[in-house]
Amino acid sequence: MIDQSQVDARPLLALMVALLSLPIALASTTQLSYIYVQQGNYSYQYQLTGNAVLLPQKCSSGSINWLIYPDPRSYIGISSIQIIYSNGTAAPYIGFYSPKYASLTAPCGSVYGLYVTLGQYPPPSPYGYLEPGVNYTVKLSPGSDNITIPTPPGFSFLYALIKVVFIGPGGVVIKSQFTHPMNVIKNYTEVGGFQLPVTQETIIAFTPQVLIYLNTSGLAYASINPVYYTTVFNTGMAYVIGQPFYDVEYGGSSFTPLIQLFPSQLLVRNISISSITTEPASISITPACSNLIISGGQYSGGKLRVRVPSNVTLFLNGVPFMNLSISSIPTGSASLSLNVLSDGINIVSLDGQPLNGTVVLSNGRSTIRPGPGVCVPPGTYSAIVVVNNYSFQLGHVNVTLLDPYITVPLFYRTSITIKTNATTCPGSPYLLVNGEREQYGFPVSLGYVRNGSSVSVALALDGAVLSQRGVVINGTNESIYMPVNSMKVKVTDILGFPISNYVVVIGNLTYFDARTICVPSSASFVVVQVNGQDYVARIAPIVHVTVLWPLTFKSMIVLSFLLMIMLIGIVSAAIRKHSSGGIDDEVTI
Repeated sequence: MIDQSQVDARPLLALMVALLSLPIALASTTQLSYIYVQQGNYSYQYQLTGNAVLLPQKCSSGSINWLIYPDPRSYIGISSIQIIYSNGTAAPYIGFYSPKYASLTAPCGSVYGLYVTLGQYPPPSPYGYLEPGVNYTVKLSPGSDNITIPTPPGFSFLYALIKVVFIGPGGVVIKSQFTHPMNVIKNYTEVGGFQLPVTQETIIAFTPQVLIYLNTSGLAYASINPVYYTTVFNTGMAYVIGQPFYDVEYGGSSFTPLIQLFPSQLLVRNISISSITTEPASISITPACSNLIISGGQYSGGKLRVRVPSNVTLFLNGVPFMNLSISSIPTGSASLSLNVLSDGINIVSLDGQPLNGTVVLSNGRSTIRPGPGVCVPPGTYSAIVVVNNYSFQLGHVNVTLLDPYITVPLFYRTSITIKTNATTCPGSPYLLVNGEREQYGFPVSLGYVRNGSSVSVALALDGAVLSQRGVVINGTNESIYMPVNSMKVKVTDILGFPISNYVVVIGNLTYFDARTICVPSSASFVVVQVNGQDYVARIAPIVHVTVLWPLTFKSMIVLSFLLMIMLIGIVSAAIRKHSSGGIDDEVTI
């Protein structure tokens, strides 16, 4: 139980600086490491990302029980626990806990949470015979004291209870990892008629090298009670660590331990071990990758079964993707999320439309065809994309988790607006776009057009091309002007009056009585047919054909009038001659 009367409050910032100076030496590769945390009925695994964690308390009144431990098979241990109070102060937790197991009770409201510092601590054996060591006493000096606890041959150091007693005011400051105070007892003694304070501070150390600072000027000594263990035994009392970490079959009488050092711990008298198996951890890997191979573990169906602790290497398409250090899995199961694409890569046109196709990526070490269940790490690739009978070789494609798509230099839809002066052409012009007939007078819509490609556009009439040009596609809306040569045709009789019933043949176009015609781009001559007679002329803006026959009605009237005038003139002259010389018998015209 946390006793606030024992709190030696100090600023929180100073605490953070001190704790961060105790690094936990984890592997330089990607870590998958957790501690188990339980507050009352609420439990979870907390993923470790550094050498310390701050665990906020989830209660507002009364008190709450805490349970904290790493995987006992790991090289991670609880170095110290600090109380973070709601007013911003902090103090070390005074009570019992081991590097592999902490159970404590904290008041609600006044406590914000716990600050747990971690460090390297070796895993215990699955079972061990406990042997109390010989109690001995050492004298301490004011200031720094380095206490070395000896270990007998054939045994390993487990922990030691150190009772530091000093006369006079002062205190003990702990400087070593995995060493913390358990309780403090203050009393008084009479020396020479004077009442002097006597302090006994009990410290538990899980390391044989203990460094403390004695802040007193009086007499001080330390009483040391070590406990050792060995895995070679037949009788006596032993601890056993069981599920979910080990599967142990043993004989003997078990009972509830007085001191809980490890999770799933039993104390057994007259123990005999018949078998012991290390249980593997199960790691759920998401997404499940069909092209993932893991060395150092068994991977199938998105699950990795592996020993704890261990190091494994993840390969995607045969190329190392991640070195994974699995350090601490207290519940025997955890999850790992890979920063990869697993649902394929979308293909997008330059105008932002999704396209159906195939993508093949290469990074110089492997070739990947993305698709459902095929994982692709983010990075820079060269790519081959096949879409709608087009293939694109893209040199540098950045594949990211936020934008899982590749843009190809292709327009899903392009519109070409065509303007021309062919409105004066007789007949019904039409368009030929890449040889395909399109309606004239409306924008032409083309699908799947490669950027920078040339589109052939021709304006035609009755099979004859009037104008033709290529359009380089650089966007979704193109506009071009197609000029058409036109020609005026004048067919007149000898008096210059226009006649009808003529035929104009130019190229493979035939016009009937057309005054204005459009000239095919390949034509050089024009033929005008009048009354079965052909008149040939070069292409010019105006072609004038004068024919002797037939005569127009107007010409016939004019000529008749002229003839009548001539006859009148002749008759008048004859009459005048007859009047002067008599009447002749005959007039010759």
